[in-house]
Order: sequence, then C-alpha cells, then structure tokens
Amino acid sequence: MSALKDAVKPKATTKNSSDKNPAYYSRMKNEFIKAMSVHPDESVRIAVAGSEFVPAGTLKTMLKTESDTDVLRVLILNERTPIKSITEFAGTDSATVFEDDEEIISFLKNRISGDDEDAAE
Repeated sequence: MSALKDAVKPKATTKNSSDKNPAYYSRMKNEFIKAMSVHPDESVRIAVAGSEFVPAGTLKTMLKTESDTDVLRVLILNERTPIKSITEFAGTDSATVFEDDEEIISFLKNRISGDDEDAAE
C-alpha cells in the first residue's frame, strides 16, 4: 500500500468513556453560565439573571452575592428564581432598596398566589 493510501486510511477507533458526551456539554454549559454570573460587566450579569435557561441554583447564588440593584431587580423578577431564596433575600439589608417598588411587590404577590397571567404583564 502506498504512503498516501496509508495516510488517508481510516483508523479503527475505540470509544472510551472520556469522549465528549451530552453530560460533558451540559456540565460545560453550566460552568460557563456560572462564570458569566460573576462577570465584571453588569450587562452580562443582567443577561444571566434574566435568562430562562440559567439553573435555579445559579440564580439563588447570584441573589445571595450580587450587590448591583439593577441585577438584583432582574433576579427577583425572573420566574426561575426560587421563592425561598427571594424570601431569604427580603430579610437582608440589600432588600430595603425594593421596599417601595410596586412592580416587584405586585409580581411577587401574583407569583406566590399562583396568578401567572397578571405576573406576565
């Protein structure tokens, strides 16, 4: 066989467990989202906070660690942010900024009561 044929001849490969499979890509996606949730640029954190694809655990962590009020507002208004986390946040000093925010108060009341139609408006 010529050297050219040897070079292009398909090699028999064996599949091993270190191949990139769906679990690998899911893990990498979640690591990327987690890294973006602490990005120095506020607009990146706002995009993460408002995404419907961000795991609830990441939103929970962001709510505990975030100090920017614009990001916190988006986090509170994200329907994927756990109510328990929002309740815990409401007891902190950071929450005082939102005490008179009618939109957030109305949204949370509707979300807790299960009235999603009014919450979406």
